[in-house]
Amino acid sequence: MVEVPKITPPVGRTRRVTRLVLIALGALLLARVGWPGVSSGRWFGHAEWVRFSGWLWLGVVFALTGYWLVYRSRVARRAVAFAVLDDQEARRWLRKAAAKGNTQAIEALRRLGEPLPVQPSDPPLESKPKTK
Repeated sequence: MVEVPKITPPVGRTRRVTRLVLIALGALLLARVGWPGVSSGRWFGHAEWVRFSGWLWLGVVFALTGYWLVYRSRVARRAVAFAVLDDQEARRWLRKAAAKGNTQAIEALRRLGEPLPVQPSDPPLESKPKTK
């Protein structure tokens, strides 16, 4: 059986440059912020921990966005969306995906204790089978 290769559209120069810059910037931020956090984190006060976690979050978002641009990864795109969106937006996005039948979204909603959306294939709860 002959396998036909998957054809993907070419990537523009802007996307190539952006993905490399984002991955490099994310890696540099993680290295720059991670070293003081590991080496002298026990002496951090509240303000330093807030600053540390903010820069660490930004480095992860940059690296994931660059990874998404390089590999067109859905997982990286979702991770960036969850990192950037607030809690209510993320839950609304999960409910919408679960309504379409996404099993991972349904499982995530179960873990969060959210009510599951009714699937279109599910019969309504109040309907009973008719008997003659």
